[in-house]
Amino acid sequence: MAAFFQKHRCNEICQALGLRKDHHLREPTHILEIPAHQCCVNILPKFVQIARRAAHCHSVGYPRQVARDRDWLEVKIWAASKNGDKAKQLLKEQMEAFYEELREVFPLRSRPNWSVEKWQEKLEGWRTASGACIILYPPDWTNAGIQQLWIFSEKNSSGWIDHRNARWAMKQIAEELSQLGTLDSQPETESVAEADAKATGEQPETSPWSKNCDSKGNVFWLRQSDSLWFWEGDEKWQRFLDDQSNRFWWWNSDTGNWFFEPAEN
Repeated sequence: MAAFFQKHRCNEICQALGLRKDHHLREPTHILEIPAHQCCVNILPKFVQIARRAAHCHSVGYPRQVARDRDWLEVKIWAASKNGDKAKQLLKEQMEAFYEELREVFPLRSRPNWSVEKWQEKLEGWRTASGACIILYPPDWTNAGIQQLWIFSEKNSSGWIDHRNARWAMKQIAEELSQLGTLDSQPETESVAEADAKATGEQPETSPWSKNCDSKGNVFWLRQSDSLWFWEGDEKWQRFLDDQSNRFWWWNSDTGNWFFEPAEN
């Protein structure tokens, strides 16, 4: 049936007979979930058109607007196995590339032991306070557990991306979770840190940093391994106190890099 509908084009005879398309008769063969962010929805028609042509898959249903009561939306595909796999993979790759423009990823290797209702309450509070689109990942987080927060910037019709709300949200969430003692005090091992970095795009700092002053008394931090440095007043670097370890740590809002200040002797 799937092979038939892939090549079939409805005409006046189909209409006269009252025949319906395959997506009216059966469940989709493939489903891709995307965040309920309007920018993601807006770009979908372009990506769906590319996938349809490349995978020879013409039965694709996708949302036209964000549903207020849902954080994840479904792109539904009706196709033979091979064509559907290709269309879904193409859509996934295109969406992932698009996410990279707009998305900040906040990893939650350690997280508060909140109920589903509490997480939903906190999520609404963060959204309201920051004005940012914040999505809990993965889509089935209520069963699988939350692994990350996806925080999206806004992109206007001219292509300009406004990161201000997203970065403010990242800072506020980091401060709140740090006060609760739920942020990791340090990576357990280098291999774990590397695995997390690959999975989330975050780059935990494992190289030692030192605090220094120039001849005028201005304070800056220097990473010995590659001479990366920044002034203490740099707005991109934010300083937090981890209540659990009682140590200060720095986080870069642009790159996601972070490190703990060396323990005082």
